[in-house]
Amino acid sequence: MLIVESLALLVTDEKSGRSRSLATTSYLLAGGILTDLSFLGRIRLSEQGETDVRKNRVLIEDTSPTDSDVLDWALERLAPGPLAQDRAIRMLRGQARIRTLDGLAAQGVLTKQEHHFLGVSRPRYPVRDPAPEEEIRQQLLDVFLTDTPPDPKTAAILAGLGAFNRAQAVIRQDLTSIDTKLIKERAKEYARQYWAARAAWKTYQADASTSS
Repeated sequence: MLIVESLALLVTDEKSGRSRSLATTSYLLAGGILTDLSFLGRIRLSEQGETDVRKNRVLIEDTSPTDSDVLDWALERLAPGPLAQDRAIRMLRGQARIRTLDGLAAQGVLTKQEHHFLGVSRPRYPVRDPAPEEEIRQQLLDVFLTDTPPDPKTAAILAGLGAFNRAQAVIRQDLTSIDTKLIKERAKEYARQYWAARAAWKTYQADASTSS
């Protein structure tokens, strides 16, 4: 399962199918998409001294199909680059949530239900198959229960949650005995290691301050 899909499951209410904290979810998932593309070697950040590009710009390395509709869409949106990190987040955030959840519905993990309010259709995505999210949650719990370093993908999920201060709520749904401060600190440590998670949070903060 993709990192962005894992994040989408964790921040979507299992019964109602609504996203928790909708204002930040689109940014969180845009960062998850960039992390997935980075893991696959499809994008990277430019380095100091590269010709004709400033440092820390998002570079597109490979636009060939990924076997994921949401990642293929993202590559098409981002190409040809280079892009500032906040620009990349903004290019993806508008459709990141719907495309990711639609993909999970197509896989049979979620069920897409159309709800209408004042003539506007607002889809919801309750869980159909709980097994994938349960596996993700167990992997996250193991980080705190066994003190075993997580694999890179689990670390990236924690990084996204940590960047948006969502790790505490997710972990304590399953294990209330863990100290909230410990969860927050550990998740923040991982957030500092993943540039896309940091970029997503900084872009959200910048946009929120502009609109307020």
